[in-house]
Parts: sequence; C-alpha cells; structure tokens
Amino acid sequence: MARSNVSPPARADRGQFAEDVAYYLSLTPRQLPSRYLYDDLGSALFEAICRLPWYRIARVERGLLRLHAHEIFARVNDLSTLIELGPGNGDKLLTLLGTARPGPMTAHLVDVSQHALDAATRALSPLADLAVVPHSVPYEVGLAEAVRDRP
Repeated sequence: MARSNVSPPARADRGQFAEDVAYYLSLTPRQLPSRYLYDDLGSALFEAICRLPWYRIARVERGLLRLHAHEIFARVNDLSTLIELGPGNGDKLLTLLGTARPGPMTAHLVDVSQHALDAATRALSPLADLAVVPHSVPYEVGLAEAVRDRP
C-alpha cells in the first residue's frame, strides 16, 4: 500500500492544525480544509479520479475553455498576469492559453501541493512566452504574493 509523505505540521503550525480540526469536525456536515489532504498522494489520487469515465467535470471544463477561450480573452484588455488557484496538473490552463493567448504573460500558480505545481509547470513549459511562477502556499497567501509580485 502506498504511503503518504505528508509530514506533520511544523511545531508552530500544529496549534492551528489542531484548532482547524476541532472546528471543522464540529460542523455539520463534518469537514476538513483541503489543504490538509493534498500532499503528493492526494494530488495523484485526484488526478486519477479526474480521468475516470464517469467523472466528467474536468473534461467538460476543458471543453468549455476550448470553446470560449477567444471570448474570454476578448473581454480582458492587455492581460499580462494570470493567477490560478489550484492548477492541478495544468491541463485546464494549458487548454485556455494554448487556444487563444493574447501574448506574453506571467501565470502565478497557487497550490498547497508541490506535486501539483510541478506537474502544472511541466505541462505549461511548451508555451514559450509564458512565465510560470509557482506558489506552494494556501490560496490567501499565494494571492497576496502574486499581487505583490506584479510589475
């Protein structure tokens, strides 16, 4: 059986982790923030689920992006920076940018999973005029970093 390589939260983060677990498991329905589930194994499992024939969501999303990419970019003037939260393996962003990219741009990819960021960065590497900036942090931190890094 594959073993997860999630390391326990650092000592400073353990208190927050414990608070989050206590709070979210007290809700109805019980839940946990996804940032605690998306280690390398969790990311690989999600990608496998997306390829299952009965799980159509990812295929439909890519189809819609392919179909409407030109319309999407036509509504945004002088787009030079794009921020994607949870890029997964990069397929959706590759579909969007590979179909109708308006020119050179920087894509900030924000995910708690380094595995997902590595996969997305590899997937996007053929796009010569795209600079990829990965942020291996929670969404709110990555958004702040990406906004701060803008030219």
